[in-house]
Amino acid sequence: MARALAEFGRLDTFVGNAGLYDYGARVADTPAPLLSHGFDELFAVNVKGCLLGVKAALDALVETSGNVVLTASLAARNAGVGGAVHTASKHAVVGLVQLLALELAPRVRVNGVSPGFMRTDIRGPRALGLEERTPASLPDLDGLARALLPLQFLADPADYTGHYVQLASRANAAATTGVVVDCDGGFAVRGMPPPG
Repeated sequence: MARALAEFGRLDTFVGNAGLYDYGARVADTPAPLLSHGFDELFAVNVKGCLLGVKAALDALVETSGNVVLTASLAARNAGVGGAVHTASKHAVVGLVQLLALELAPRVRVNGVSPGFMRTDIRGPRALGLEERTPASLPDLDGLARALLPLQFLADPADYTGHYVQLASRANAAATTGVVVDCDGGFAVRGMPPPG
């Protein structure tokens, strides 16, 4: 925050976007010590990172009547997209959006974006042995997106940028706080197909 303020002189928006993904790690298949360490590592980034980021930015945001945009996930509203740890962390991010929107009003707006599948370099927790795994390691990610999403394409991170920009904009979202925008390629309206 000090560097941002030194370079730009003010802060209008804080985006909490750092994240880890558990690649569907199952509770039943993960030894308890690994599950515990994986939880701590993933929550430290996905939830605590957002919380402490907001705390670090807060004084500057109050000064500018700025805003916060936190990154949730498709997993925040849909079971079966990630494992229990990732899913719980993204539900927690939605909870932070709602609580902080209430606590920081009227000076600071707080919203979120829940992106769906995308081409990204997101890694997993080291504690679960997933620190080198990326979505590119999943077999036929493009085919999976075509099969699961009504819009039938795998998004790039840039395909979600407009949601962040809109929520950060006073001109376009001055009356918006406590909202999480789902941009999931239509996944929620289709849902997960039954197994088998």
